[in-house]
Amino acid sequence: MQQPNNTPLDKALENIDWEQVVFNGGPPCFHLEGNKFCLRAERWAGHEVMHAYKPLAELIKDVRNEHE
Repeated sequence: MQQPNNTPLDKALENIDWEQVVFNGGPPCFHLEGNKFCLRAERWAGHEVMHAYKPLAELIKDVRNEHE
């Protein structure tokens, strides 16, 4: 059995707080902040100030591009 990686992305994926995503009431942001995702709703006022909103599809494209 292959051991999971301990990259920041792996740790963030393990620690997603789905309940908080539901409470935020919108599609979550998958911008990586250390070992966690932002997960704030797309409409959060801090997006574009703190960092750009990153949808899940963009995260997946980034990961694919890293492994090509």
